[in-house]
Amino acid sequence: MSFNKNIPQPTDRLSQSQQDLLNNNLQLNTSFGVNHFPYDDLTADNGKNNFVQLKNRGGELYLVV
Repeated sequence: MSFNKNIPQPTDRLSQSQQDLLNNNLQLNTSFGVNHFPYDDLTADNGKNNFVQLKNRGGELYLVV
């Protein structure tokens, strides 16, 4: 599943595009959850970084926050 940037359109009806909107929200939660606690994490950490990822010339450098 990937994020669909064309949803919603001004002419869309909720009854027709509801699944596409749901899929976009699920994909956003998955994408955001890469370096963060995902939105659906019901703890106090919801939305916070769980680590910071920085890239440099020699590869990837991970800093634990």
